Amino acid sequence: MSRVSRCLGASLVELIVTIVVISLALSGVLIGVDRITRQSADPMVITQSRAIANAYLEEILPKDYADPSVTGAARDGDCSAEEGGRSAYDDVGDYDGLSESPPRDQTGTALTDLGGYQASVSVACNQSIGPSGNTVTAKIVTVTVTNTGLNTPVELTGYRSDI
Repeated sequence: MSRVSRCLGASLVELIVTIVVISLALSGVLIGVDRITRQSADPMVITQSRAIANAYLEEILPKDYADPSVTGAARDGDCSAEEGGRSAYDDVGDYDGLSESPPRDQTGTALTDLGGYQASVSVACNQSIGPSGNTVTAKIVTVTVTNTGLNTPVELTGYRSDI
């Protein structure tokens, strides 16, 4: 047998080593693809959570600063919820403590397509905002939206002053 014929082909050991190296490299790539695939929906969930929180703020902030039926100094500190449900809410403070799962629209209709989300509202009354000496009394509205598949809740804050 000539030397050339012995150099053709690969030994069994070389084949096994090649298979092991390729397997390790491929498994590393597949682990990376798996992580990317699992987290690919997160931006959509965060965007949807922001849209829900924004919708609540767009509903709440145009409302009156205080209950129209209350007058005087009690007007500033009023953060009590209105009796009769969300359709009777006529001022910002009425929304304090509101928590809905799934979120609802302004008419109170449940948005069943958003079943994995929960929206909650807190209103901090009689808060001073602005630079020292030029403060304005305002109500700070915080809307928090959580999702069962998202570890971090999305929180949006708005301010309503009596100007």
